[in-house]
Amino acid sequence: MALAGLDLDVIKSMRGSTSANKAKNVPRRIPKMPLAERAADAQLSRCRLLVEAVTFASKALAHAGGRLHNGAVGFRPADGGDASLSDGCQCLVAACGGLGTSLTELGAMLAGEVLASLQEVEQSIEEVRARRRPGLVALEQAEENCKKNVADSKERSERATEQLKTVMGERDEVDRRGGWFFEEDP
Repeated sequence: MALAGLDLDVIKSMRGSTSANKAKNVPRRIPKMPLAERAADAQLSRCRLLVEAVTFASKALAHAGGRLHNGAVGFRPADGGDASLSDGCQCLVAACGGLGTSLTELGAMLAGEVLASLQEVEQSIEEVRARRRPGLVALEQAEENCKKNVADSKERSERATEQLKTVMGERDEVDRRGGWFFEEDP
């Protein structure tokens, strides 16, 4: 799986531990991330990766288009010689110049419209995440409280069971002796 371009936190959550911790064989407790947060992190990472790719592609296209256009403009076919060769050279220069212009415009379009759309998506994901975060924190706290209450209840149940066993044992002892007021057998 290619993890290049992903956030470090997302990579760590996907792998479970860092390679340094694996080398040292030190257990590392990774905080449990709610499913909604993991999904948002994955979406943000993909969006950021696309932003980087579109930015790189637009710059590369603009650079290639500019060089091709400028090279075509600076190229002058020989005036003398064969007319058909001269016409062919002029057509090639015009085609290269047109291709350069097209590449430059494509790079500008990528940088403008596509990049802006991706940045809007990234911002909307961040906004949704920010809106959900307090609710998720409250749910996590409620979950922790429930776990604590379950543990307390289990502990009380175990104590009550032990107390009941003690009382039952005492009752059996009283029944075996014949009542509360009889003395011990010699």
